[in-house]
Amino acid sequence: MEQKEGAALGKEYVFRRMTVEEADRAFELVLDRISWMNEKGIKQWNTNHYEEVYPLEHYQLTAHLGNAYLLEDPDDGSLICFGLIAYEDEEENWDEDASALYLHTFVSDRNYPGAGAVFLEHLEELARQQGLAYLRLDCDKRNRKLQEYYESHEFYPVDFFSLGEDIYEGVMMEKELTDDRLMLMRPTVYYADQVMDFRDEMLEAGDDLSGCADLESVDSFEEWLDYNTRFEKTYGPDFVPSRIYLAVRKEDRRLVGMMDYRTPLSERLLHCFGNIGYSVRPSERGNRYAEEMLRLLLPICRAEGEEKLLVSCDKDNEASKLTIIRNGGVLENEVELGGSVILRYWITL
Repeated sequence: MEQKEGAALGKEYVFRRMTVEEADRAFELVLDRISWMNEKGIKQWNTNHYEEVYPLEHYQLTAHLGNAYLLEDPDDGSLICFGLIAYEDEEENWDEDASALYLHTFVSDRNYPGAGAVFLEHLEELARQQGLAYLRLDCDKRNRKLQEYYESHEFYPVDFFSLGEDIYEGVMMEKELTDDRLMLMRPTVYYADQVMDFRDEMLEAGDDLSGCADLESVDSFEEWLDYNTRFEKTYGPDFVPSRIYLAVRKEDRRLVGMMDYRTPLSERLLHCFGNIGYSVRPSERGNRYAEEMLRLLLPICRAEGEEKLLVSCDKDNEASKLTIIRNGGVLENEVELGGSVILRYWITL
């Protein structure tokens, strides 16, 4: 990879891949950081025998695979910051519907303040160049100061995970790299309160919670999250798995809408309900969020092998009709359902 330079506090650093021969210097940086955290009483990965779980050979192998990057001081060649990356979730904690770059073992030399921020900027650029949607990492949820550091660089917590209470309790954080206002994510405990607040607002407005996996019929987030089990009991042989997505506004991480993607089409879904249902909370309408939500979902459906999708709406719902049409929907026909007329649109992917 071509070398690039970045400035931190007036200093120019070189960002490049780490070689196998430099892995020992990276490992020394890890040991130094562990010693420092122990002295400061900071609880992060220094408390779980990290240097034994990931010995020198781990860094050598990762560098050999081309998945280790560093910042170098061009004056004396010092390795001042490095990180190990992956293009898939090796520990299977993340929802992988969207492409992402995962950062692991991110360590900087304490004598170079600001170097970590420069490294993150270069890594973000690397992810953008490859058309990836997210830059993801995690930190120990006991280390609030580190979490705030990542938040200051526009990483936001999306969920929690555990490798065992005495091993590692992590906060999963990500930075969304597209220019869209919204991001789609699978439901996580982190958004439990917002999901239930969304439910209350919809019910108070007397709205139908389309695409919300029967959220109106449950009393808790935990009960709602098991929606496919409930659906299977309700529909029996006609059951089709649903996949729920939360539409979260990036600016303030507010849950503004919800979507239900179901496939394959059963006879009931083919008749009128279609592959996709969605709702936008009343206080957030008028911003064309539904249109953006549907647009963001289409690449996910395409990645699942879909060639075309059925999306429907009530005939008198002008806003929903425009949402579908603006996303390429072509009207096939109208059907009657319980005294209402439903419009059936196909979107070719």
